[in-house]
Amino acid sequence: MGSNPTRRRIVVPGFNPHFNAITGLNASGKSNILDSICFALGITNLQEFRASNLQEFVCKQGQAGHITNVLNMKPPEILFMLEEAVGTRMYEMKKVVALKTLDKKQNKVDEINNLLTQKILPALEKLRKERIQYMQWSNGNANLGLRGYAQLMNICRLRM
Repeated sequence: MGSNPTRRRIVVPGFNPHFNAITGLNASGKSNILDSICFALGITNLQEFRASNLQEFVCKQGQAGHITNVLNMKPPEILFMLEEAVGTRMYEMKKVVALKTLDKKQNKVDEINNLLTQKILPALEKLRKERIQYMQWSNGNANLGLRGYAQLMNICRLRM
């Protein structure tokens, strides 16, 4: 059990979608899962279990004492264990990492927006005003230059 990045759900066509299978390598705990489910459901026919008596579920040379630990767990601890067992815990951890990344990115966006509104947009507005003033000045000088040139031409004609 635990988070296994290679674990994936395999759908076999032709089976009822509510049919579940527990698969795994030898000695990976498949029978222990089934024994635990039967024990939790109250099945006491020990011929179906690998354990020879019910005491072995509680403590079998220190190997199966997890049931006592589970019974003493608080709800958040049980939820954590179940999430780990079914493989959703790794996604929860990835979600936490993704949320932290999103938070960092949002802080950067806020910082950029702040810079934009406090520095860039005011500077851009100032430049726009200066451009308008320059265009007015430039047009005035161009007209003044043409008028001056025209006056100079008139003076030159009069002298000729």
